Amino acid sequence: MTFDWFFYIKLANELINFQKTSYIKEAYFRTSISRSYYGAFCLSRNFLERKGISLIPKDKSVHQFVIEKYRYSNNSIEREIGKKLDRLRKERNDSDYNDRKKVKSQNAVRAYNKSKKILKLLKNIKAI
Repeated sequence: MTFDWFFYIKLANELINFQKTSYIKEAYFRTSISRSYYGAFCLSRNFLERKGISLIPKDKSVHQFVIEKYRYSNNSIEREIGKKLDRLRKERNDSDYNDRKKVKSQNAVRAYNKSKKILKLLKNIKAI
């Protein structure tokens, strides 16, 4: 049985709503953003693989490759997935690497909502 990446999206929501230790609250929010992105990314990546698209990019990262496959698709729903996934990746990079930026609850909620929208779009094209 393979891992269900949807659980990362569920975990993102739990990290937003159930912090137990207030002095590390920002760490919960940063981790939530990361899990939102990776859940949505892996579900999107797996859909491309099921469509028979090889994910071995020669000149770019697999993340950029997957996002571009969606962004430049002929399918309008897939293009929307690409746009949202690209924005979510930027938020994830910011939360993972920008230690000067203050990450708050609303940042994590926005990322979680984007991941849920991507999930809904994938369901609309019968990807999951």
